[in-house]
Parts: sequence; structure tokens; C-alpha cells
Amino acid sequence: MSKTGAGPAPAEGAAASRPRAVVYGLTQRGFFSEVYVLACHYAFALAAGEAFFVDDAGFVAPWPQLFEQPPPLLAGMDRGAYAEVIDCHPKRSRELWLERLRRVVGSCREGARVEVPALDFAGTWTELVIGLCRRLYRPVPGIVRQAAAWRAELGLDDQPFCAVHLRRGDKTREIVKANGARWSEGEAIGFAAYAEALAALAPGVRRVLMLTDDHREVDLARARHPELDIVSLCRSEDEGYHQSAFRALPREARIDAVRRLMAEVLIAARAEAFAGVYSSNVSLMVAALHPRPERCVSVDSERIWPPLV
Repeated sequence: MSKTGAGPAPAEGAAASRPRAVVYGLTQRGFFSEVYVLACHYAFALAAGEAFFVDDAGFVAPWPQLFEQPPPLLAGMDRGAYAEVIDCHPKRSRELWLERLRRVVGSCREGARVEVPALDFAGTWTELVIGLCRRLYRPVPGIVRQAAAWRAELGLDDQPFCAVHLRRGDKTREIVKANGARWSEGEAIGFAAYAEALAALAPGVRRVLMLTDDHREVDLARARHPELDIVSLCRSEDEGYHQSAFRALPREARIDAVRRLMAEVLIAARAEAFAGVYSSNVSLMVAALHPRPERCVSVDSERIWPPLV
């Protein structure tokens, strides 16, 4: 396999008959971060000529309960077929996990090209990661049907619409570190920035689907932007996503919440234009699934998602 630019090299010393395999471990760090980062690690393995298997035992649910076409799963792996089996896990093998992820993201930023004979693929790392996101993100029929029902219920089938993703809760909560420094994972961007971005991308489109975990933001946006027809599937009692509260839910409730969000992302990916925050993996996945990524923008300081550079 030949390639140019930054990126992983093929596994050294592995006989053609017994290649190297990677077992990639999923966790419950965050549903969409798991899926997006999985796509990056999958890209690394394919480019390196490694067999790739996913251990979904620590995931929110077994992969086949959520997705139609799972990646190769650990349960079907024959360890004896491989010269070496590498554990790639965000906790058990953190440095290896980070190094492989950084090399893929760096290759995307640099516009490097790669060839993957197993997929008959030749193109940029960006195209490879986006293609794998789309390949992985194929929800089971029940989720697809739910998305279609909600789309019709919100009146999104009979007229053009835009979509935004606005997150509160843990994502924008400020943390004071021991040294007094203040830090937050994401920025609390007001809806006005989203409205401005959509007006530039899709002038004249009034209906806006708001993906959010805080219904107070829906009420505020409607009050301040009466020129827009803002619809949302956010429940009236929701006041921001908090990981600790999510983990405390019964298992079935957690799965239901994930399935709901998966359906929302399917709907948002059909929008005329999308404005999100690229510090959030939900926004990243909408941008990856959207047929016209150039109509997906970020309103936070990230501005770009590495695989969309």
C-alpha cells in the first residue's frame, strides 16, 4: 500500500498470512464521541493493513442493538489467525490510543492522502474518516422509523428546514482547577450566533430544528427570534445534559435516551443547512452525515472539525 503525507505505516514484520490485529475497546465516555473516535481508529487500522475488531462490552448497549451493520466484533475474532493482537483502549492503553488518534487527526489537517486496498479506496484521510462515519452510522430500522415519524410530526417533510445543535449542562459548565484556573469543555454560545449563521447559509428558510438538552434555550430562542419557526424534540423538563445523572439512570432508560438522540441526528443531517459547535461530537456527526458538509458550520471557536478541513 502506498500513501503520502502523515499517517500510520503498515505493520512491520507481520507475515502476509498472519497479519496484526487490533482490538478497539468502546466505553461510555460519551455516545457520539465513542462513534466518531472509533471511525478515526478504524481508519488508522485499515491504512496500516491491520485487522480491526471492536470490543463493545463496555458500550451503552451491544452494537447490534443500535446499528444495522456492526464493524467486526471481538466475539467473532479468531486470535490464532493473527501474528499479534494489540489492545487499543482509552483507559487500559491510553498512550497508544492517543497516539493513533493524533496521527489520524494530524493527517486530516495536513490534507494527506492514503490508499486502503481493502476498501478499494484512494483519497484524503478526511474522506476516509467521513466515509467510515457514514458506514458505521446506520441505525437499526426502529430508530430510522422513529426519525421519520418525528420528522413528519414536526412538519419537516413538507418544507425546507435548517438545524442547530446547542448544548448546555456538563458541556458548558465551568470548572475551577486546583491552581485556580477556570476551564470548560465547551462554550455557551447564544442562539443569535446560530441564527446569523443560518441566515447566511440558507436565507429565507424559516423553520429551524433545534437539537438541545435544555428546553429553556428553546423558549428563549423563540422569544427572541419570532421571525423563525423553531421546533424541537427537547422535553419541557430537560435542563441540560449531566453525565453523572445519565449514568445513574437504569440501563434501559440510558439506551432509550441514546436511541432518541440517534434519531434526532438522522433528522438534522437532512437539513438545508446546519450550525453546531465542533467542540461537540454530536455536531461533528451531523456534519459527517450531511450530504453537503460545506453547508455545516461551527459557531464556537473551533470553527472547523479536523476531518472537514
